[in-house]
Amino acid sequence: MSNFSIPKSYRESKGREIAAAPDQIFEIRRRQLYLVMSQSQTDVAYEVTAMGPYWKCTCRDYRKRGFDCKHIYAVKATLEAEHEISLWESQPRYDPQETPDRIEELMGRPNQSAEEIQTLRILLNTATLPAVSFALRYFWTGFEPAELLDELKGFGLEAPETVEVKTPKTWKWRPLQGTIETVKDYVIERDLRVGLAAVEPYTRTLGRLGDATYHVYLVTQYAA
Repeated sequence: MSNFSIPKSYRESKGREIAAAPDQIFEIRRRQLYLVMSQSQTDVAYEVTAMGPYWKCTCRDYRKRGFDCKHIYAVKATLEAEHEISLWESQPRYDPQETPDRIEELMGRPNQSAEEIQTLRILLNTATLPAVSFALRYFWTGFEPAELLDELKGFGLEAPETVEVKTPKTWKWRPLQGTIETVKDYVIERDLRVGLAAVEPYTRTLGRLGDATYHVYLVTQYAA
């Protein structure tokens, strides 16, 4: 069993910790676009996007430094785990549905190091990585993120004049006009299941923390 690459920096170590924790990474477009949860702010997510051989993140650390942040390293650890799993699944007569059970069996073996356990957790999370089927992104003004999320999860807050809808397949904008009830009807009519609700605390134009405008992601998946 591989431990993937050995962390060479604090940020890389923190990235592996994120990848080893459940429900921290959401796949929007495979190997292209991910949502990674913040580790310092509740209900905050950042976009990690591929740019050729490089990655960019919407977090403050990446915007300030321009180098890989812990959220990018989390995605990289997930992709390394994905490669490892693909090697298993390329074996003759191997059933990919057995992968989670195989990983859990390995985790139950005695005398494993903390690094080995972490690697197995990354593998398990990658094997069961949530793939987002649909996402709504709202732009609000005049509300704090915590207040937004509390109301949004209950669909109890009046929407701004424009509610913008994003589909993960192409990640292109399609506007949906109306109130929050319009969005609720949209979700119900398409049999979507609401999952993550998170704030992206950066203004759309300035790319830095703002005191007036927030993105709010409402991530959904098609009901089984």
